[in-house]
Amino acid sequence: MKVLILEDDVQVLSLLKLAFQRRGCEVVAYTQPESCPLNAPMCPCSMHPACPDMILSDLDMPVTTGLEFMDRLTEKKCRCKNFALMTGKSLDREEIQRIEQSGTIFFFKPFELAQVYAWINNVKNKSRATEQIEIPLPSSQPVAEPGTIQAA
Repeated sequence: MKVLILEDDVQVLSLLKLAFQRRGCEVVAYTQPESCPLNAPMCPCSMHPACPDMILSDLDMPVTTGLEFMDRLTEKKCRCKNFALMTGKSLDREEIQRIEQSGTIFFFKPFELAQVYAWINNVKNKSRATEQIEIPLPSSQPVAEPGTIQAA
């Protein structure tokens, strides 16, 4: 599982990086969204498998907010659907509505690592369930209707 973490507080970033690594995740971390390759005008995910499975971003960063970063990824049709935001500040009504409408996971600082671990486990379980459901069929074989048997 690949995880991207964006957090301008180096101590919080180090703690989160360690927490994800302890759960077996490959972690890429940046203190500024502007340094992240996903912030490029064209999403690099279509060119190579750089797309993370999970993104955890601080909401309140100096240049680009977590919501702005999330909006940019949405505009570029980023394949990552597991996005979480975190903040230690109060939110206004508009910010709360945007977060709720996006279906994004949200953590208020300080938060318990158990909350982050629960999110990681949830994403891993969803991923496993999806892998079990997707059964590739050979392209030359027609798909049988339910309850019918096809001769080879």
